[in-house]
Amino acid sequence: MARMITGRPNEVQLIPQWYDFGMSVQMTIRVDDDLAAFIDQAAKAGEGSRADVINRVIKREIRRRAAAQDAQVYASSADPDLESDAYAEWATRNASQVWSELD
Repeated sequence: MARMITGRPNEVQLIPQWYDFGMSVQMTIRVDDDLAAFIDQAAKAGEGSRADVINRVIKREIRRRAAAQDAQVYASSADPDLESDAYAEWATRNASQVWSELD
């Protein structure tokens, strides 16, 4: 299936469906000056473009939230007779510190 777009009057072009596969969404956002400086510094240090830096940070936050949720689920369902209960309690209390050290 193709999507139709119009160009000049009386002209129709078809865009193949595969063209949109894997494309990113362009967004305009406002960030504080210190965040912009961090992003620019990372980009200048060779960590990729501004978009690469922002995407990496967002993906890291998604992983951190998923890990924190997993730790809470595990801690709430831990059997008091298991050896790993102490670890589950520790993981719940320290999830933010542990995941910040992974990146």
